[in-house]
Amino acid sequence: MYEKAGEKNKALLVYIKSVDYFPVPIEDAIEVRQKMADIYLEKGQNKQYIYQLKQIVKGDAAAGNGRTARTKFLAANASLVLAEPKLEAFKKVALVKPFKKNLKKKKKRMREAINTYTKLVEYQVGAVTAAATFYIAEIYFEFNVALLESERPTNLNEEELEEYELVIEDQAYPFEEKAISVHEKNMELLDVGIYNKWIDKSLEKLSVLLPARYAKTEQASEIITLIQSSSLNKEKKNNKKDQGGKVENDAVVIDAATGG
Repeated sequence: MYEKAGEKNKALLVYIKSVDYFPVPIEDAIEVRQKMADIYLEKGQNKQYIYQLKQIVKGDAAAGNGRTARTKFLAANASLVLAEPKLEAFKKVALVKPFKKNLKKKKKRMREAINTYTKLVEYQVGAVTAAATFYIAEIYFEFNVALLESERPTNLNEEELEEYELVIEDQAYPFEEKAISVHEKNMELLDVGIYNKWIDKSLEKLSVLLPARYAKTEQASEIITLIQSSSLNKEKKNNKKDQGGKVENDAVVIDAATGG
């Protein structure tokens, strides 16, 4: 009622009292916190928004027998947002002088970001698994690009610089290969009739990295459209129960991606 009338502040007061007075059932409390988070996001109150997302994750983790597919779905999506700072921290490290120090820092932040996204698979929420897979692939590709575009030493002659370039390329190439491999894990979900925007994003990346295999053709687009339609129908049915949609064996996606 309050939200429809645009009275967000009044709605927040009601929701705050609701979670204070009625912390159980946990699913209802988490649902209310999601509404609070949505309002804070709309109002641009990022600190309160993030706090509510953390409370959603915390509540789901401590729910015990009260944990449901819906609480897992909301916690998984909250965790996906909460993972963003790890990704941004990784991206911020430029491979410039002092090169070794910054390389070590970037590797450390890369591992932290990958570990954070890997944990999201445990929720077994299909769209979040696909999103985590996409981001892990992008982390590997970002590291590849960072190496190739890293600052070069200024005390090398022409021959030494050429050798240095070859070494950098050799070190960077495996990360491009990992990026491709992880993006391809999202493509495997198409085989079981699962399609979402994260799979499409991986397909777009693969169409650039491996155009001979993944460049979009009219036929491929028609196939994806059919899969998307079928997936949407399944998702509508699943949403009636948990708003999520469990993907069996999701852990295989990340385990295979990060094992090397």
